[in-house]
Amino acid sequence: MAELDRRRRTNQLAAYRPYLTLPAVSYARIAGLPMPDPADDTTTLAAAFLIGVCAMWISDVLFEFVVRRFKPGVEE
Repeated sequence: MAELDRRRRTNQLAAYRPYLTLPAVSYARIAGLPMPDPADDTTTLAAAFLIGVCAMWISDVLFEFVVRRFKPGVEE
């Protein structure tokens, strides 16, 4: 068990499990968008990673906008 845990910690790409973004790659492929070959797992995981990173970036920008918009003013 300790060896398996060590391997997971040292090889993060192999342990990466993109549960939410892999379906997005499949939906994009079905919609006819240019996506990597489904037989190549590395490029499919890379596409899923990029989709996840872009989604996190967009959510961070929106959250920052909401926080700045509704932040209470400083009283003097």
